[in-house]
Amino acid sequence: MKILSAAAALLLAGSGAAFAETELDPTCQGVGEITAAVFEARASGVPTAEARKLADQSDDQDLSEMITAIVDAAYALDLSQDAAAAEEQMVNFTAEMILACEQGLDEA
Repeated sequence: MKILSAAAALLLAGSGAAFAETELDPTCQGVGEITAAVFEARASGVPTAEARKLADQSDDQDLSEMITAIVDAAYALDLSQDAAAAEEQMVNFTAEMILACEQGLDEA
């Protein structure tokens, strides 16, 4: 869990600026940051069960379910062994999760 927390902290610090440059809803920005952290944890070899513990840290049931869904989706992907391709996978996957969030807000 320490690896996942460290990965999340690093990604949140590094990717937050990138996400902040766009006009994202704060909720969807958070989804992007969580998604990037989960994907990085997966790429770093953090086991699925360990990544799912991140969802248990939230008292918010909706947030917990969202994190679990992101973990399940990220771990279902075949991760590329090529570093550049894996980075592209992470960017694309994160963009998909942000888009899904934005579309969900538009429908609400």
